[in-house]
Amino acid sequence: MSEAPAPTPTPREPEIEALGRLAHGFLAFARGVFVLAGLGFVGFGLTQLLTGRTGLSEVTPGKLVTDHHIDVVWLCLGLPMLPPVDWTFGRGRWLVLAVLAALVVTPMLLGGDDDYGFVIRAFAGLVALASLAVWRTLWKLTTPAT
Repeated sequence: MSEAPAPTPTPREPEIEALGRLAHGFLAFARGVFVLAGLGFVGFGLTQLLTGRTGLSEVTPGKLVTDHHIDVVWLCLGLPMLPPVDWTFGRGRWLVLAVLAALVVTPMLLGGDDDYGFVIRAFAGLVALASLAVWRTLWKLTTPAT
């Protein structure tokens, strides 16, 4: 018996190809914005943690450990946005999840955490990962067919 020949992909209309290139370019720009936002979130969170400032108020260095667990939210939001998306959802997925879990749990273990601070940190990590998952899906949809 002979097998049926494999179907060849039909070429897309020029309008669809042009819109795909436009969407792909916009998504590349959006990824750059995500990386810059991630750098900004991490920088802001580290600055808040290291300087001991929250808004206009200042705390003594001794209170830094117990009063600034909310600043870890910025790290939970920014860190997943920095590495390449394929690595974040591929080889590095367990490392990313371990780092996010550590950022969520460690402030609770240090004491002085807000009652629902862990929820805010977990939600920030979920928002970052969900944004990247949507971006990756759209990126793969706009990749030209080969």
